[in-house]
Amino acid sequence: MNRTDVVAYMAQQTSMSKKRTEEIVCLIVDTMKDTLVEGEKVQITGFGTFEVKDRAPRVGRNPKTNEEVRIEAFRKPVFRACQDLRARINK
Repeated sequence: MNRTDVVAYMAQQTSMSKKRTEEIVCLIVDTMKDTLVEGEKVQITGFGTFEVKDRAPRVGRNPKTNEEVRIEAFRKPVFRACQDLRARINK
């Protein structure tokens, strides 16, 4: 399901126009992006938590040449599903 599918589904469920629904979806996504960039968590009860984790620098290996390469430290977004969502997926 992509953004267009989400907008169409939400518009159908709420009887709102697709244009207005898309504005709302974009606002939600932009708010979540801005919050994560600021280093804060986004916790949606009943769904899960989005947050940014710091990865330490490390040494990796090029699988073709078997040569060691240094991987710099970086920040990465992660998602942790809530217990209820995990249980529903694993039925």
